Amino acid sequence: YIAPETDLEVPISRFFDKVSRPALVNAKLEIPGVDATEVFPPELPDLFYGTDVSVFGKYRKPGHTTITLTGTLAGQQKIYEFQKTMPEAEHGHTFVEKLWATRKVAWLLDQVRMSGENEELKTEITNLAKKYDIVTPYTSYLAMEDKSVDEQRMVQQDQRMRFYAPPIAEGRSQDLGLSGGSALKAESGAVAVQTARRLSSMKSADVVSAPNLPAVSERTVGDKTFRLENNVWVDSAISGTERNVVKVKTYSDAWFHLLDKFPELRQFFELGDCVRVGFKENVILETSTEGIDSADVIEESLKKLQLTDKK
Repeated sequence: YIAPETDLEVPISRFFDKVSRPALVNAKLEIPGVDATEVFPPELPDLFYGTDVSVFGKYRKPGHTTITLTGTLAGQQKIYEFQKTMPEAEHGHTFVEKLWATRKVAWLLDQVRMSGENEELKTEITNLAKKYDIVTPYTSYLAMEDKSVDEQRMVQQDQRMRFYAPPIAEGRSQDLGLSGGSALKAESGAVAVQTARRLSSMKSADVVSAPNLPAVSERTVGDKTFRLENNVWVDSAISGTERNVVKVKTYSDAWFHLLDKFPELRQFFELGDCVRVGFKENVILETSTEGIDSADVIEESLKKLQLTDKK
């Protein structure tokens, strides 16, 4: 989708740069023996260099499996195998469940667009959306205990509008007079484009979005207080005299490695994608879209700072 005021050359050039470098086409993922269900995306797209695809799903039978990724490149079949033991349960990565739910909701909304509304689809979408705090044309966030009933209704209506309408000058979403699944029925025009964009974003969701509620600039987590500064949650105890800053890419192997070694960080990292927190003595940990992404590299950094476990 290219907006009317956009220079055509830039997005078209980027598109051709991307599709001119295929990495794997006709890709297929198999996870035998664990009874995998509700996998999203149901079918893998073609993969191109510089892009990635994350897959979310459920499984009923824990145990060892060989995950197989197949596809073709330049007419030759490629096969990649990965050994993995699927655990009975894993409680440390709660955001994964919401990402799975977001993708399922997007898939269900797509069914509404293609086949029309029915009560079964609406009920399933609504139940998932309420359970996982996902904005849809049928639901909005409800966690506004300090708001009056009228204020709650106004904010919830605004949130539903955000599903299909970009913000306007006043910072609020344009009121399109839509309710329920009417936007999903649109086949052309601004509403149809915005709805398609929103669904596309949900289908590829790999970052948990915080509820779109009135802004909160300060939060207390554990024994720390954080301030929201330029979309970064900053530990108020940081003095500026700390000698070492370790930057880690959010949701990367390095990010998970830190949580495995220091579970106490989880409550702070769950504030959002960008967090600056004081850790141990004279060290600041900073998570964002850029930084160390390798578990091996972050382990070396921890050793140099003497923050790793001694064995």
